[in-house]
Amino acid sequence: MAKPKGLGRGLDALLGGATPSPQAPAKHPDDVRAFPASAAVKDIDVADIEAHPGQPRMVFDEQGIKQLAKSIEQHGIIQPITLRRVRASKYQIISGERRFRAAQMAGLSALPGCCLRFLCSPNKTPC
Repeated sequence: MAKPKGLGRGLDALLGGATPSPQAPAKHPDDVRAFPASAAVKDIDVADIEAHPGQPRMVFDEQGIKQLAKSIEQHGIIQPITLRRVRASKYQIISGERRFRAAQMAGLSALPGCCLRFLCSPNKTPC
């Protein structure tokens, strides 16, 4: 009688084959390997960032912003905000306005931002 395949034989026994290599083409749009190379995170001056006029959130919890500002003072910003370039040196917030407001409250002069090329101004200028 043959011994059944199962645990104890490595990942191949569970997954049925080799795991994909980082160079393999992405098969799903959410695959991180398909993330555009233009998504570099860089520090952007707070003075160069403006809120998006179409921000769906109209009310920001002031107490929550204060708590986030304290956390930013202690730990820094863990997740960069997402931006698009609107003018030569101005960026508009796509996501992360709470972090932006808390960073201002914490007194930061710059914060990490990710400017994605496909979110840039209509003429598709590089970020």
